[in-house]
Parts: sequence; C-alpha cells; structure tokens
Amino acid sequence: MVSLRHCKQLRCLDLSLVSEVVDLRLLFLALRQSPELEQLFFPRSSLFCEQYDNVWPPKLWRLGLSGGISDDFIRETRFADTITHLSLRHCPFITVNSFHFLCQYLGPNLKYLEVVYPMPGLRPDALDQVLRHCPNLRHLSVSVDYLTKHIFDDGMFKRADGHFQSHPLEILDIDSSGGLGQAHKLRADDITLAILEDKIPKLRVVRVSSKMSWDAKDEAVSELASILDDTDANGGGMWII
Repeated sequence: MVSLRHCKQLRCLDLSLVSEVVDLRLLFLALRQSPELEQLFFPRSSLFCEQYDNVWPPKLWRLGLSGGISDDFIRETRFADTITHLSLRHCPFITVNSFHFLCQYLGPNLKYLEVVYPMPGLRPDALDQVLRHCPNLRHLSVSVDYLTKHIFDDGMFKRADGHFQSHPLEILDIDSSGGLGQAHKLRADDITLAILEDKIPKLRVVRVSSKMSWDAKDEAVSELASILDDTDANGGGMWII
C-alpha cells in the first residue's frame, strides 16, 4: 500500500497473485493517488471489506473480481459506471442472486463479461439470462457449467415493451470443466438457430473448449462454422481449442 501511494501514473494494477489479506479500505485510499488507473484486478486471496471507500478511480474501465468477495460486498458496493469489462474468477462466496444483481447493476454498460470455473455458488443455469441483463455485450467468455441452451430462449430477447430485440454479441468463448453431462448443455445447432432467427446476427467468432466434445466433422458443427465464415471475412469463424 505504501508503494501504491507513490504510483501516480499507474494505469493497470493486477493483484491476482497477492497472497496476503487485503484491506479494501486501505486499497481504495491508496488508489486515490492513481487517477490514471484504468484496469484493476482484485487479489485471489482473502479480502477485508468492512467500511471501505466506494470512490473508484475515475478512468477505471476494466475490473477483475476474485477472492473473498461476498454477497454483501456485491449488494452494498456502488460500482463505477465507467466499468465496461468485468471478470469473475475464484469467487467461492458469490451466489446466483448476487451475480444477477451485479449483472442488472452493471449490465447495460458491459461490453465484455468473463466468468471462469469454478464458481461453486452459481447454479448450472446461472448465466442463462446474461444477454437480457447485458444488452450491449460484445464478448462473452463463460464456462458451460453455468450455461444452458435456454440462453437463446425467445424471452431473453424481449424489451420491456414486449417487442423483439436482437443482441449485438460478436464473440462467444465457451469453456468447460469437462464434468459429466456438461458437453450436452449447449450444442452447435443451438447457436446456429439463434443466428438464423436473428437473435445474435452479429456473432462472428465462436471458440469452444475441446472438453465440450464437439466433433469438427459433425454436420451441425460444420454448418455453424460455415455460417460464421460467411458472416465475417476478417477473422470470423469457429475454433475448437
């Protein structure tokens, strides 16, 4: 914390490898001296969150949450409305209710959302409503452990007035823990149908973990790859990695 107070031109602070307990109150006080900070990644270790200062760096646009983040922290924090990129990693205490609360709060501003396995407090369908909560999302990176094909249900693309609205999602990264049954929660034809039904017409890149057991020679996978190749001539396509 003493060192941070002297880093007045700091633009990126990654504390993800810090092994000590971090007092958020002291961290926020130190960050007052870094008005140029744009990216902040919380420590993977424990956090001490009582009576911390909610004053975020004014230029912050990327936030990585991890460690001992609690439901109370999510609900009581006044997150900066400048945040457009959000990552959640190693957050064992975040439940599905607080996750939905966070998405509803920051969702309209988000262009990038990453949720990395494991997140034991999330249900197998916790992210099914993410496109509705985050209407301006461009890049979604998520484990299929928290996602099902119902992410593309009709109700997820209805505005408050009941009218249909397509989503501007462009990049979809799907990881998997490789656990039993995860490979069948989302299939290539689910994504293909969503594109053809104009739900995600701007989707141009799909990257899928090999743990999903998609076969590149399968007809449904080939059809999705063909559609993505035709959609974008500059780097569009599908990859199994």
